[in-house]
Amino acid sequence: MSWLTQRRRRARNRVSPRSAASILAVVILLTALVPSSASAVTLAQDPERNSTALTGWAWYTGVSATTLNNAISAGGLRIIDIEIHSTTGPTFSATLVKNSGTYARGWWWYYGVTAAQVSGYLTANSARIIDLEPYDVAGQTRFAVVMVSNTGSAAKS
Repeated sequence: MSWLTQRRRRARNRVSPRSAASILAVVILLTALVPSSASAVTLAQDPERNSTALTGWAWYTGVSATTLNNAISAGGLRIIDIEIHSTTGPTFSATLVKNSGTYARGWWWYYGVTAAQVSGYLTANSARIIDLEPYDVAGQTRFAVVMVSNTGSAAKS
């Protein structure tokens, strides 16, 4: 690499004084908005988003609901992310974690359901959605949904 090319790259990667001042102003503003004590903010445990605890996990792609349910039963797993791989079948791609320890939750998953059915399941299960995927079946919107219990220490409003 030539000396001139190296110098141009370094110049491109530098932060200008004006940009640095803007970044500093944003940091100061955000710092002012954060509560001064940790007790001012109470977050519900949400291992899908913020746990650092290690756990077993699995990832499947292009599999049927039966394959997912068998993996869930055999491994004590639960789905934390679902994608519609194909509406024929249908087939799914999913990320699962071991449903124990920090990650233990009452949970449910459904597919091929309408918005009204999703709402009914949320109410019946006292649950909240952690993943919702819409897809089209014969011109009708259907959903694959993963929900967890929204009670006790993990409840969110």
